[in-house]
Amino acid sequence: MVAGVVILAVSLPVEQMPAAVPSIAIWGWFLASILISTCLRFVLQFRGQQMISAARALVIMCREPVWVLVFALAFLGSPLSLSQILGCAVILLAMLGQVVFRPNSAA
Repeated sequence: MVAGVVILAVSLPVEQMPAAVPSIAIWGWFLASILISTCLRFVLQFRGQQMISAARALVIMCREPVWVLVFALAFLGSPLSLSQILGCAVILLAMLGQVVFRPNSAA
C-alpha cells in the first residue's frame, strides 16, 4: 500500500491523465488479473505450504526463480544473459547439493 501511495504521489505531477476512461471490459480484465494471478496464487501457495514440511516448502520456493526464467524463455522468447544462466545453475546446484549431501535422519 505504501508503494502504491508513493508511486501515485510521484506519477501525478509527472504523467498526464488519459483522455478517455478505460472501458468496463478493460477494468474487468484488470480486476481479473489482480484477483487470479496475484491474490489467488498467494492464497493457494500459502495454503499448500501449510500442508508440507518447512524443508520441502523451502525447496519449492527456491525453484520459483528458475521457473520464472523458464517460462519467460518459453512464452516470451526473452534472451538469456550469462548472469541469468549462472544464477539458475547456482540455484539448481545448491538444491542438488541438499539432496546429495543431506544427512540421514534415520541414524
